[in-house]
Amino acid sequence: MKFELSDRHAGLMRSLIDVVQLERDPLDGVDRVLATVHTGTDGTLEEYRAAIDQALASNVRLTRLVPEYHPEDILRRFLVEVRRRLSVIN
Repeated sequence: MKFELSDRHAGLMRSLIDVVQLERDPLDGVDRVLATVHTGTDGTLEEYRAAIDQALASNVRLTRLVPEYHPEDILRRFLVEVRRRLSVIN
């Protein structure tokens, strides 16, 4: 069963995607995104993990959260990689 994103989680997704929005390949910006997460400006590590999990399980088109520079599958692949990298951080 798919579900929607909470407003809070949508905001966190925007903050991650904004960092790589203009990258040719968002995967090239994963390190910069992780640095953003580490600053804790927008949320805690746990909040980002939960937001990514919810976004990936949702039926929300992530391309609608920000101006559409990348296709949906690319943004989802990017979030899978960010989540993978966050899973090894304590």
